[in-house]
Amino acid sequence: MMNIREQDESKSIQELDLMLEGCRKGEIQSQESFYRAYSGLVYRLSVQILKDRDSADDALQDIFIKVFRSLPEYRQTGKVSTWLYRVTLNHCRDVLRQKQRQKRRFWRPQPSEEPRESPWETLPDPRPGPDREQEDDQIRQTILKAVNSLPLDFREAYYLKEFEGLSYEEISNVLGCRMGTVKSRIFRAREMLQVLLKDYYQEMMGNMK
Repeated sequence: MMNIREQDESKSIQELDLMLEGCRKGEIQSQESFYRAYSGLVYRLSVQILKDRDSADDALQDIFIKVFRSLPEYRQTGKVSTWLYRVTLNHCRDVLRQKQRQKRRFWRPQPSEEPRESPWETLPDPRPGPDREQEDDQIRQTILKAVNSLPLDFREAYYLKEFEGLSYEEISNVLGCRMGTVKSRIFRAREMLQVLLKDYYQEMMGNMK
């Protein structure tokens, strides 16, 4: 199955240009095609950053409204997907900042809530047998919980590298920082995950003996 990152490569330059031009003119069919092609990318990243499906649903609609409004001024200097990653991240950061302001103004204790949906659910799962199904799900949820506990800057870079398969250069363009910074954040994210998951993997190895 083709991943979202390959959408740009799968379309001829002419086809993509025609679709973008149709979107700029407000053609419904072109906008629907654009949405179908890239909504998965936007939604998965929104879920990962916001860690809440309802917030990601709202973000998906708001982001595409922004995208269609800004397309007349958009000049394609790179991959469309790279631009959409950047727009999505900026919007989700704004949402998180707004939530933080609201919490400071109207703080009250709330029960913790685990993310209801994760990008792991969209990844291939061969499931070699029914006996492994529960174990595999536990592993994915444990790793996801660890990833979600990373600081936002590290989580963004790690997700774009490990989940979306972007290169360091592409991540640098999306995040608007130097490639060295990207590599440092991903390195630190991997280090932190090793610490967070150390006891879990040791327990797993012990159970396998």
